[in-house]
Amino acid sequence: PVLGLRWEYYPSSLSKVQFFSSAGEAWNANTSGIQYQWFQGRWEQGISIIVTPFLEVHGYQIEGNLGNSGIEARSEIGLFDHKNRGETDFKGILGIDYGFPNAANLAIEYFFNHLGAQSTEHRLEELQSKGSLTFTGKSYFGISGTYPLSSSKMIKSMLIANIPDHSRFLSMEWSHRGDESMEWGIGIHATQGPQFSEFGSKSNTLYLRYVMYF
Repeated sequence: PVLGLRWEYYPSSLSKVQFFSSAGEAWNANTSGIQYQWFQGRWEQGISIIVTPFLEVHGYQIEGNLGNSGIEARSEIGLFDHKNRGETDFKGILGIDYGFPNAANLAIEYFFNHLGAQSTEHRLEELQSKGSLTFTGKSYFGISGTYPLSSSKMIKSMLIANIPDHSRFLSMEWSHRGDESMEWGIGIHATQGPQFSEFGSKSNTLYLRYVMYF
């Protein structure tokens, strides 16, 4: 069994403090944290601290509209203290979103990973032993979008580029929602890059997705 606790307090109509904690089978606190969110002008901001037995995270986030342009900007930064490894990691995201009148959406994002590798080839054996090669580079550029063809059909696409090793991942999907209880889609994951690059070492995939809601 897992026991969870969450407490919220509103110092004002434009701010909120949240405390949360969870305990595992041994009744020791596995995860706990505190978050403070507030509005200042057009911007929503937040600071948070999350603590686990092996990791401590200090984070800051901000998002809001850029004037009357319809563009929403956001940024998240985090300092990760890996207690079991004796390493401190810094990660940050900077992005913008724009929604079009026809309900289409476009998002652009840059991701920085302090402990990421400049060249995945130098860490290939280590990464393979962890069972994953995803997002282990130092910096990334991403762009994604959705385009509604009708009230029930939509096209989704996403491109992620590992900047240092020049590898890319492309995802495209056509989906159809039959009713409130069923959705299906067909898509492709395509990769490109040098042999030992992060995405270049992955194979292309064609898939069919079917989802039922109860």
